[in-house]
Formats: sequence, C-alpha cells, structure tokens
Amino acid sequence: MSVLASIFNCNEQLVLDELARQTKELTFTDEQLSDMACLALNKVPAKYIKHSVDRVFYMDEGECAELDKLVKSSVTEALEFVRDSEEDEEGHANNRFGRGS
Repeated sequence: MSVLASIFNCNEQLVLDELARQTKELTFTDEQLSDMACLALNKVPAKYIKHSVDRVFYMDEGECAELDKLVKSSVTEALEFVRDSEEDEEGHANNRFGRGS
C-alpha cells in the first residue's frame, strides 16, 4: 500500500457535504458542481489525516466551528461565482471584465 493510499484530506468531504446541502434543491451540471468544489476547496486549508477520528484529536471545538463557518462561506461564494458566470454566458449580466455582452 502506498503512502498516498493511506491518507486523505478530511476537509474535502466537509466541502462536498456542504456543497450537496446547499445545492440540494438546485440544478447544476456535474461540470458546474466540480467547478464549485474546486473553488471552495481552494479557500479551505488542507488537513491530511489517516483516519476520520484523527480530526477530533487535532482540533478543539472552536477550531471545528471556525472550519465549519469557513466551509459554508467558501461553498456559498463558489456557488454564487458559478451562478454569476452562467449569467455572464447567457448575456444577463456584465462579464468579469466589466463589459456588457
């Protein structure tokens, strides 16, 4: 077994769970969901562990609450960014460079 097979970034699952929660009633393509996940993950620090229970030992309640807040806001921002980008492509809003379509 390789080292990489025995470790994982526990924050990835937190972001994916939050993304699923925030998009449950919405419709997005797999590509859009992947974009949102990447955008959100880039705002959340990586936390590599070997076992899920390891997270409990390395973070106190305050750190867990801060991480939860960061994950929620990062996913919300990513969702809004993808929505805004979609509107840009449809010509309903100005593009990222401030010019109309």
